[in-house]
Amino acid sequence: MCRELTSCYSAFALSPPAADDEFLSLQRSYLDAHCHEFDDSDENKLSYTPIFERYVERMEGFISEFLSRRMPGFDMEAFLTEIEARGESELCGDVFDVLASMSDFEPFKQLMLAHKHAQSNEWSVMRNSAPPTPSSAAAAASSSSGSSGAAAK
Repeated sequence: MCRELTSCYSAFALSPPAADDEFLSLQRSYLDAHCHEFDDSDENKLSYTPIFERYVERMEGFISEFLSRRMPGFDMEAFLTEIEARGESELCGDVFDVLASMSDFEPFKQLMLAHKHAQSNEWSVMRNSAPPTPSSAAAAASSSSGSSGAAAK
């Protein structure tokens, strides 16, 4: 298994699934769909559990398929078991972060909250820089013509 782990880890590290556009799209759409459910409080809601479980299922499925395409006979369960046995010290940060978000709820919750915060910032920027609506443009035009008309008298 050591040699298999090294091969899997090399495939994962050299061409990480987390850098794949398809993975990023899958992850982003999942975060978009569910981040509004999460609150930044110490208490975790029961509704978080199925959201986390589906996330793990989807991301593991993608990574398993990704590595299987590169390594016929790849076994995700054996890979995760070996990684757990090896520990964080033998994994580079990016690989460990991706795998940790799939196996530990807290990094997942932080990912959801960060995404929710980023979404709210995007909406705020979009609202503040939105072009004027036809009604607001008409109101601005009538108030400016009314004030210029008053100035002309």
